Amino acid sequence: MNINLPDDISNSLSEVCMERNIDINKFVIDLVSEEIEKFKSKSPLVVGNREIYVAGYKPLQEQSEIIDLVKRGEPVVLSGPAGTSKTSVLTALSLTLPSFKYGVLFTSSNEEKKHLRRKFLRNIELVSQFSYPYRALASNYKEKPKFYLTTSDIEAICYLDLKPETKDQIYRSTIKTLERFSRTREPSISSHHLVLPKFIKKDRKERLAALILDTSQKYWEKITLGGNISVTYSILMKLWHATKPVINSDIIFVDNVHNLHPLLVDIIMMQKLPKLLAYDEFMNQAEVESIDWAQYKNAHLVQLRNSYRFDEESIKITNTVLKKFLKAPAAKCLKKPFKEIEEKLACGKSAIICYGLKGVIRECFRAVNTGQRFHVLDCLDGFYSYLESSISKPNRSNDSLSYKSSLYQEIIDLFGERSLLKLIPLIQRSSLEVANTLITTAKTSAYFEFDNVTLSDDFISPSDPNYTLQDGVYLYVAVSRHRFKINIKECNALNI
Repeated sequence: MNINLPDDISNSLSEVCMERNIDINKFVIDLVSEEIEKFKSKSPLVVGNREIYVAGYKPLQEQSEIIDLVKRGEPVVLSGPAGTSKTSVLTALSLTLPSFKYGVLFTSSNEEKKHLRRKFLRNIELVSQFSYPYRALASNYKEKPKFYLTTSDIEAICYLDLKPETKDQIYRSTIKTLERFSRTREPSISSHHLVLPKFIKKDRKERLAALILDTSQKYWEKITLGGNISVTYSILMKLWHATKPVINSDIIFVDNVHNLHPLLVDIIMMQKLPKLLAYDEFMNQAEVESIDWAQYKNAHLVQLRNSYRFDEESIKITNTVLKKFLKAPAAKCLKKPFKEIEEKLACGKSAIICYGLKGVIRECFRAVNTGQRFHVLDCLDGFYSYLESSISKPNRSNDSLSYKSSLYQEIIDLFGERSLLKLIPLIQRSSLEVANTLITTAKTSAYFEFDNVTLSDDFISPSDPNYTLQDGVYLYVAVSRHRFKINIKECNALNI
């Protein structure tokens, strides 16, 4: 590239460049690039006095304080229930980032990445949590990383000449031990990471513990050497964490810390960059409680309790779920709504939120029978494929099915193949743009907000013997997705 310069400047630079034996064009480009980089490094994260709006409103006092901390380059961690403006503050800050500044937003999965992409500008790169360790280390292993190891993976490296039952116990416990170890900062496997089989006799406990620990240590040693050995994404994260990586960015955002690998959180917190992390402590309580925020001395921990989205009635419903379903103390529940931002204009769609796929299919049948224009937000490709294969192979044994396949088969048995084959084309042809009702599971609804929400009747009550804490989390997500009204009349689990 030739640069046209005024004659007097060109003559002066030519003499300098001839003395140094360098090209004049390269000299000018390098000089200008250096000045641009200096300007970038001195520029604030937020340009000048540009106003920041949180969800379309001027920030209130606690929001302004959070924004000021991040603008000063401080690491900030936000925690609070749904509706306390965590995501809104994060998104507002990202939108004010200058175009020459580069930000990274970590997501827990590619699915979350897909749903969040529409909220952020191009200078914010959305990165799923295992992308960096995969890029850095996956080439060291011949096999593609897995989410879970199998007993055959362990046996291939650490074969034990024992009875099948004992050998299986050891291999399964080795997998769990490696998984626990891969989520800690410790450099080597010890008895602290050991996961023993359930229901073992006392006289066998010590011997089994020694075998499991030895097998786990041998497998880990092989992993550190690389080559033909199976690894999980969690193990890759452990290995990447040990390299003390540096993330090249001007600022880091995390919207759902509760869904991230704890070692990725540690890597993010150790970066000498401005960062804003947000999490809902009720979404994944065990994971959140395992993070010791006190070890990050410079981090500002901000607890949000005031609702920016819900009215008094919605707060009452949400707090009931928190107390009865998730056993949350009153101090951690939502407080009063802000009167200043009560009035909003309807601009979204209404949704029916179900506990699971069975409820989604039932609501689709109802929508067809009542002539509603509907659209399903969940990806149903796996169910479609299973339905097609069940028709071509009708004599499948239920004993050999996985959990997900068993659920699909249950739906087929409940509604019938013929009815489902008629429904599927209607679901596939449905359009998000023209639909007036969206149908989704609670899990998928976590990525959205809707004007009005109706809860389905398939949520599980704490009185159910099969109830788990995760069932309560799904209901908590569902009751916190609306902007205006929520209809809980059909939700039998909520007797408010």
